[in-house]
Amino acid sequence: MIDLDPRRTAVVNIHWQHDIVSGVGAFGPAFAKMAQERGTATKAKALSEAARAAGVFVVSVRTAFQANHSDLLETAPLFKMVRELGALIEGTKGVEFIPEMEPAP
Repeated sequence: MIDLDPRRTAVVNIHWQHDIVSGVGAFGPAFAKMAQERGTATKAKALSEAARAAGVFVVSVRTAFQANHSDLLETAPLFKMVRELGALIEGTKGVEFIPEMEPAP
């Protein structure tokens, strides 16, 4: 077991959005099945809950772009795919957190 100081530790939850890990999301065909088979969201939720209970800061990050992706910098091949798939557009269900990983108050 690793001994972590809760005052100097954080859990960062990123990409728990419909477009990325939901079967109906833009990247769903690539990631949803794998995440479901491995129970990744369930494990991440349990980790986040345990971290909060231990006094660890838990951060949830949501990625979203303008409808025309004018604010997207294609600095990696994955970002080019975001544009091509029309993914992660602000105001759409695709950028919402999946239910299991909704940020806690």
